[in-house]
Amino acid sequence: MQEFDLSRFKKSPIYRVLGHDFEPFPVGGSEPVKHVIGRGDIKENDTLLVICRGGERLAFLMYQMTYHHVAQGTLAGEPFMISYCAICHAGTGFVPVIKGREYHFHCAGVYNGSAILQDRETQSFWNPVTGECMHGPLKGERMEMLLLGQMTAGQALERWPDLRLALSKQPAWRKYILLPFMNFVGRFGIYPPTFKSTMPKRDPRFPDMTSGVGIMADGLKKFYPIEELEKSGGEVTDVLNHRPFIISVDEDGFPDVWYEDAEGPDDVPPYVYTRWYAFSLTFPDCKVFEPRSEGETEAAS
Repeated sequence: MQEFDLSRFKKSPIYRVLGHDFEPFPVGGSEPVKHVIGRGDIKENDTLLVICRGGERLAFLMYQMTYHHVAQGTLAGEPFMISYCAICHAGTGFVPVIKGREYHFHCAGVYNGSAILQDRETQSFWNPVTGECMHGPLKGERMEMLLLGQMTAGQALERWPDLRLALSKQPAWRKYILLPFMNFVGRFGIYPPTFKSTMPKRDPRFPDMTSGVGIMADGLKKFYPIEELEKSGGEVTDVLNHRPFIISVDEDGFPDVWYEDAEGPDDVPPYVYTRWYAFSLTFPDCKVFEPRSEGETEAAS
């Protein structure tokens, strides 16, 4: 684990406007996605973040998560937490429990150009990509990762017709002013003020805002740019710990990852859909995908 450089931690620029950190979303109720679409609150092409735990799934509207950054609740009777950064597009899910104790998280600011997590109980800082504590009393601890997918609401309904959506209540100023601004800078890859000052020298192998899939297993840290996956026919096969896995990209640019010999829907390599700068700053020595001849793969032991 890299040493945490506290001098590069900055409060978000929005902090100066709000006077406080972003408010996490404590999940209470939910309702069927099809009902929310039916009354026109969301559209079929809106992006959802779908968390899975214990065989159950719950969806969140990405448009809202760009403000909250963190949502926390229970699923299948067990605690979960998701985080999302509008700039680096990294969405991840975790079990917020360390040594039998549940911790409660919020976005405290920016580090390495991405939203950084902080727990309320110890004020420790946590990496939002790996779930590892980087600084504070819990340094070195790591949360168990949960499967979190990104897709359109229409795609989600095709997979899970009874999928439910958690929606937070948003005041008008946030819904019509703050959220559109945050989604704009995130969509077009614009660094807000102070973001670059939180980042060390970046890896020049790809432009900062290149979108892709980052595999982050013990045997493999590797980035697969979406554009290169599309050029390779929208689907590539690689190997992790002697198990072939597939990465595919749909027509909307959203990836999916699974093992060829998967034993169930949750049996997938640990991955994150994110931008190059966030993945390469987290894993400086990561490999990158290079198109190969048909049938050739790169193995990771």
